[in-house]
Amino acid sequence: APSDFKRSKKPPSQGSSLMRKMLALLLQYPQFVKRIDPALFELNDNAVAGMGFLQQVIAVINQEKPENSAVLLEFFRGHEHEKTVNALVNMDWGIAQMDAEAEFQGAMQQLLRQADDARMAFLIDKLANGGKLSEQELQDFKKGGKSNRG
Repeated sequence: APSDFKRSKKPPSQGSSLMRKMLALLLQYPQFVKRIDPALFELNDNAVAGMGFLQQVIAVINQEKPENSAVLLEFFRGHEHEKTVNALVNMDWGIAQMDAEAEFQGAMQQLLRQADDARMAFLIDKLANGGKLSEQELQDFKKGGKSNRG
């Protein structure tokens, strides 16, 4: 819920450009929230840096239903991440709105792949160090790291 916003994790660092792109496009085109893959909600900051922040932005958009990014900027005024949100809203990717949705979808799929890869690496590492996989971890391992997905 947006009231939890103040206690949030830090927004993604400069290094996580994929997450920044996803956040920027979502903040610039809040209507893309309807295109969010539910699998994103299963991820956490351990899987992909900035995931908690992305999930908060999604929650704010779902609750406030802003018509555009200006309304979102107004909502974030005074929040600890106001500067980050401002920077993301004003980020120019040099793409037309028509292409923005395709960019958003692409970024989202890449994020999910990154999370799957991180999960798989964790499971392999656990096995390599003599650890035993739980039933859920074994299922995830058989699905190539995809937790609860296809």
